[in-house]
Amino acid sequence: MTKRARIAIGVAVVFVALGYLVFTGISRSATYYVTVSELRAKGAAMVDRPVRVTGKLDGSSVKWDSSQILLTFDLSDGQNRMTATYHGVKPDGMDDGRDIVVEGKLDQKGAFEVKNILVKCPSKYESKPATGG
Repeated sequence: MTKRARIAIGVAVVFVALGYLVFTGISRSATYYVTVSELRAKGAAMVDRPVRVTGKLDGSSVKWDSSQILLTFDLSDGQNRMTATYHGVKPDGMDDGRDIVVEGKLDQKGAFEVKNILVKCPSKYESKPATGG
């Protein structure tokens, strides 16, 4: 085997190994990003699969049990709603109508168990109102 063939085989092995690592890394970290209605429409296909769901928080549904460190709340996209439970510290900004992204899994009974909550802060990206003058 020539030196050139050995180098070509070595380079090919490195590229195959890198491709495998990239593919497995992406497939393990990939999660669906859906609205509440899309999650309801997919139904049983989404049970026990990692998913991110976006929706607006119904502030009247927020129930915080500090003794169990349990937060329960409803998300809605205007058409459907779902109840989510989170075991952890209640994040700031859980106000009515706030855009929320939750990461977690849907169980067999249709309950959504949250692993992470992302509370969007729209005021952070809004421009200041124009002043006269």
